Amino acid sequence: MHVGNTARKTLALGIALVVAFAAISVAPGPFGGGESRASAAVGDYTTYQIPEHHADGMVTGADGYLYLYHCGLWCGSGYIGPSSIGRIDPGSGQETTFTDTQLVDPLDTALGPDGNVWFSSCGTGCFSGSDVAPSIGRITPGGAFQFFSDARLHVPGQMTQGPDGAIWFINGCNSICASGGGAASLGRISTAGTFTFFDVQGIGDASAITAGSDGNIWLSSGPGAGWTVAKVTTGGASSLYTVPDVGSPGAMSTWDIANGPDGNVWFTLCGGDCFAAHAGIGKITPTGVITVYDNDQVSPESLVTGPDGGLWFTTLEGGSLGRISVSGTYSVYPAPSGVGGVIATRAQCDLWFTAGPTTLVKFSPFDKVPPGCDGPTPTPVTGSFKYVALGDSFSAGEGIEPFFEPRNQCHRSQSAYPVYIEAPGLSGTSIRDLARSGTFGAQWGFQACSGATTDAVLSVGWHSDPLPQLALNRSRDTRNANDLPVDGNTDLVTITIGGNDVNFADILQFCAFSNDCTTEKYQGKSLANAITDRLNALGPKLETVYRQIRAQAPHARILVAGYPQLFPASAAEQNCGKLAQRDYVTKNGNRLQHHSIGFSQTEQNFLRGQASRLNQTIADRVARAGVGATFVPVDGQFASHEICGNGGEWINAFTFSLSSRKANDQSFHPNAAGQRYGYAAAINAVVNP
Repeated sequence: MHVGNTARKTLALGIALVVAFAAISVAPGPFGGGESRASAAVGDYTTYQIPEHHADGMVTGADGYLYLYHCGLWCGSGYIGPSSIGRIDPGSGQETTFTDTQLVDPLDTALGPDGNVWFSSCGTGCFSGSDVAPSIGRITPGGAFQFFSDARLHVPGQMTQGPDGAIWFINGCNSICASGGGAASLGRISTAGTFTFFDVQGIGDASAITAGSDGNIWLSSGPGAGWTVAKVTTGGASSLYTVPDVGSPGAMSTWDIANGPDGNVWFTLCGGDCFAAHAGIGKITPTGVITVYDNDQVSPESLVTGPDGGLWFTTLEGGSLGRISVSGTYSVYPAPSGVGGVIATRAQCDLWFTAGPTTLVKFSPFDKVPPGCDGPTPTPVTGSFKYVALGDSFSAGEGIEPFFEPRNQCHRSQSAYPVYIEAPGLSGTSIRDLARSGTFGAQWGFQACSGATTDAVLSVGWHSDPLPQLALNRSRDTRNANDLPVDGNTDLVTITIGGNDVNFADILQFCAFSNDCTTEKYQGKSLANAITDRLNALGPKLETVYRQIRAQAPHARILVAGYPQLFPASAAEQNCGKLAQRDYVTKNGNRLQHHSIGFSQTEQNFLRGQASRLNQTIADRVARAGVGATFVPVDGQFASHEICGNGGEWINAFTFSLSSRKANDQSFHPNAAGQRYGYAAAINAVVNP
C-alpha cells in the first residue's frame, strides 16, 4: 500500500527541497500554524499544519474521515512523543488523536472490511527500548483500540485489505529474527484476529503491498532489491516478475504499488539512491506483462488511484504532485514544498498527501469541486440497515466459485457484486461485512438466482429455490443461507433482470454456431425481429417487477443495473482467437461435416447493438414505472474490459461442448474482477457518490 517506513525515514533526513509556488494566502489554521490555499492547474489545494507525524500510512475510513499515524518514539529526528492515530476531518482539517500504551511505532494503515481502520504496530520489532510486542491492531471510528499479537510477528509493516475479506501485511525480519534463522514473510489476519503466514519468494525487501483486480496480492521489491514485482494468491502461491531494464543508471527497485483503474497493477520505480534523475512508473497485467513509462524529470514515490481515473504520485524532489494516465501520459502540478509523502484518495472527491513532517495537503484533481464534496463530512448510517439483492445470473455471480450453496443451481457466488455493496456514508465498507460483524444491526440478503426471469422474481420458484424472489413469507426457502424478504424494513434493493426473458443466452449460442446469425432464421423469424418481439413483451413485465418491489419496500432505494457489452468495440479486438469465427470438423459415420464456431465481426456488432437495445428497454421501463427507482448503467464501466478487451477481460470467454453444442455456464458472464470493479463499483458510485 505504501513504501517502507525505515527507508523513507532515512530519505526524509537526507533532503529538504524548497520549490516556490504561486498565489498563496494564509489564514488561521486548525493548529495555529495557518492554513494556506493556492490555485493549481486542475484545482485548488489546501495545506494544514498538524502535529509532527512521520507517517507512512494514511487511509480514508468508513466514516469519511482520514486516518494517519504519528509514529512517535525514536522515529524521524528523535523522540517526538507517544505514538498515536490521527483522525482528520476533511472539511476543516481538524485532527483528533488517539493513543494507547500498546501502540508503538505504527508502520501503515488500511481500511478493513469491518469498517474499522487497521494498523501495524512495530513495538520491539523496530524500537529496542520498547517492552511492547509487535502487533496488528484496529481502531473503531469512535477511537477504541484492539490489538492482536503472534509470536511469528517481527516487523509488521505495509498492509492492505485483501480480496478475501482479510488484512494482508508484510512481516519483515529484524536482527533478532535473522539471528534465529528466520526470514521475512507475508502475513494475513482475519477480522476475528486469526493469523496465517506465508513464505514468499522475493519478499525479503518488499516495500509495498496492494490487492489486485485479479483477486491476488501484489508486492513491490523495495529499495536495492532489484526490478521485481511479486504476485501471491490468497493460498500463498507466488510468482516473481522482473521489470525490463530501460537503461537507468545504478541499482533500481520497484517502490510503491497500487491497483489501477484499468485492472492492472501499477508501481513506481526508483533509481540509484532513489534520488537519481532517471525513474518512472510501470504497470503489470494480471498475466505478468510489464510496461514501463520512463520519466527523467521527477522521481515518483507514493502512488494511488485517484477519483478522476488517473494514478497520482508524490515526488521525492518535493514541490510537485504528479499524475499518469492509464495510457502512460505524465502531468506534473505545483504543490507545497517538502519531501513527497504518503498519499490517499477520499471517495470521489480529492487527494490527500503529506509534505514534510507537519504539513498535510488536500488537493482537488478536478476543475470544479464534485457534488457532495464541499459540504460537511458525511455522517454514516448508524441505525439498522437492510439490503436485499435480487436478479439473475449477472447478480448471482454465475461461474465464480465458491458458491454460498454449492448444491443449489442458483450459483450465488461469494465474489458476486452484492458482497461488495456499501452502506450509505460508509464508503469502502460492505453491508455484508457489517451484517457479519453485527455492526449497526445491518442485514444482508441474497436472492439472485442464475437463469431467473421476471416470473422467478414475481411468481415462481427457480432451481433449488422453492419461492419467487419477492415472496414475503420465506419459511420454505431453507436452502439459501442468506434468505431475506423484501419488506417494509428494507432500505436498499439491487436487481439485474430481463436478459433471460429475451432468451439472450440461447441467442448467443445460436450465433456462435451459425455462419451468420444476422441472416438466418431464429424460431421462424429473423433474429432481429425475434429480439424485437421479446423486448416488447419484456417491457410491461419489468414495470410490474419494479412496482411490486416498491409496494413491498415503500422506503427502499431501488437500483436497477443494466448489462455490460460482452464483445469489444474494435475490429482488432473482435478478431482475437477467443472470438473469431473458425471452422471445425466432425465425423458422422463415414462423412466429414464442416461447421462454423465463433463470431464474425458482423455478428459481434449486431449483438452489441442488441445489448444496447436491452439496456435502453430497462432504462425506459425504470422511468415509466414511476416508483423512484434508479437505472445504473454498467456498459461504460466495462468498456475495454469485454472478452478480448484491451483493458483486461472482466467477462468470461465463450467455452462450449462440441458434442452438445452448448455453452458452459460461466460463458459470457462477468468474472470476479467484473463483479467487483464493474458492477459493484458502478452501484457504489450511486450509493456513495
